[in-house]
Amino acid sequence: MNTTRTIQAAECLAALLDLAREHDDVNYVEVELLLAASHHRLARREAPQPA
Repeated sequence: MNTTRTIQAAECLAALLDLAREHDDVNYVEVELLLAASHHRLARREAPQPA
């Protein structure tokens, strides 16, 4: 997955998190964990690699 797709996925998860917070029947903690994992993966991919 490239950076653009990762960012798009994170934006989708953020939108899901917003929706989850508006509805009682959605576990927003799980959505929040997915969002955090997505940001973590993006940060690892963009980190400078040792030579």
